[in-house]
Amino acid sequence: MTATLLLWVACCGPSPSLAAEPTSFALERSGEVFTVRGSALIATQPEAIWQVVTDYDDIANFVPGFSSSRVIESSPKDSGRELLVEQKGAMGPKIFPLDFTIQLRVVEFPYRRIEIERVSGSARQYRAVYQIEPVDAQHTRLDFDAVIESDRFIPPWLGTSLMRSTLADQFGALVREIERREGIRTPPAAAPEH
Repeated sequence: MTATLLLWVACCGPSPSLAAEPTSFALERSGEVFTVRGSALIATQPEAIWQVVTDYDDIANFVPGFSSSRVIESSPKDSGRELLVEQKGAMGPKIFPLDFTIQLRVVEFPYRRIEIERVSGSARQYRAVYQIEPVDAQHTRLDFDAVIESDRFIPPWLGTSLMRSTLADQFGALVREIERREGIRTPPAAAPEH
């Protein structure tokens, strides 16, 4: 059985007075596999987005759900780097948190793309890509695509809602941190549509 949930929060053209357009976020569930797509248009350069998205050791300070994140290994690869990153945290309600520990292989293609894949840990499957694309001289689009399969059963009535809210909050926090570091004024958040 496939459950599809879409959360699209406003979809307009760039506004010169506001840095980021409201974020779009979609999550689809098929069995235990979640497919995720997030996107934000931000009034900044790709390098500024890159600095935040690749701040692996500090991510727990600005993205909810992470208690720690650290680079275990790093080596040059082509024009970028390949890293092993360990992340720990919890998601879900405080009375019933789902703890996780995961090691990720991260391959960086500077200022354009980051590919992430599970090596070991709490998920059966985790593959993700961050794509950074300049739109014009003042705006850059950040896209996030992921396929996630939990290593434990999460009831459909809880799992879909839990994953949607957790991942949307995390992507939104990443965008807000980019804006904060760049001193960008954030537009008011739109209410999620269900």
